[in-house]
Amino acid sequence: MIQCALCPRKIKGGIIRVKQHLVGGSTEILVCPKTTPEIQKEMKAALDAGKRERDRPVYDDSEEGDVEEDTVEVIESSSTTRKMPLGTG
Repeated sequence: MIQCALCPRKIKGGIIRVKQHLVGGSTEILVCPKTTPEIQKEMKAALDAGKRERDRPVYDDSEEGDVEEDTVEVIESSSTTRKMPLGTG
């Protein structure tokens, strides 16, 4: 649980819930009675930026431009070779 810095309310959840508490407008979270319009504006911007970041694909290969391929060299090591008895493999 996280304690609101402005009021005595304890919020169950993470930082997004705290921001929603400071912004208001969520049906699940009570609005902080001591929040200011400046705090609401700042927290709303943070929530919107976080949503855009979460909605963005992790890897988008549809972009054109630098097409660089990584080269991976696989080296066989004798220490990773196991000898197995006949008939078990």
